[in-house]
Parts: sequence; C-alpha cells; structure tokens
Amino acid sequence: MEAISADYFAVPRARVSVRVREDAGLLSITVSAPLPIPLPAEAARHPDLVREGGGTVYQRAETARAAIGDRVRRLTGSPVVRLDIRLTGTPRTEKKKLQ
Repeated sequence: MEAISADYFAVPRARVSVRVREDAGLLSITVSAPLPIPLPAEAARHPDLVREGGGTVYQRAETARAAIGDRVRRLTGSPVVRLDIRLTGTPRTEKKKLQ
C-alpha cells in the first residue's frame, strides 16, 4: 500500500508510511505522505497551477482518499471502511538551471 500511495502522491516510497487495521475483512488505513505543492510565489504568478495540480490541499487530500481507497479495494478485494490521509510536509520541486 506504500507503493500505491507513493505513486499517487508522486513521492519516493521511503517518504510514505501506511498503517492498516483489519477487522472481519474490513480495512481501516492511515496514509502519511508529503504533498508536493508549487512555491507560493509561483502559484501567485500562475494561479492555474493550483487548479491543474488538482486543486487546494484539501481537495487533493479528498481526491487521494477516494483514489487510493478504490485502488486498494480493487487489489485486495476487501472494503476500505476508513482511509485517513495525513499530510507530513510539502516538498517542492526545484527547477534546474539550464547550462
């Protein structure tokens, strides 16, 4: 499940942790992962970055919850009754200088 979550958030698997509890075939999952975001100045200059990136932090967390839960359900065959998303940071991608 770490791989599913890391893939969704586009971060290294080592930056993601997942805790799973199972009770009578029902899964409760907590995913802790960073959420990459644009630099604030960059987002202010280019407001479309927020929309194109999936919306606000809250919207992206909600979308992640649905997407990860659906993928886990399809892979395991077990219903996910609870999926908590805990955002652990906001890594930023650095633009490399052209040489």
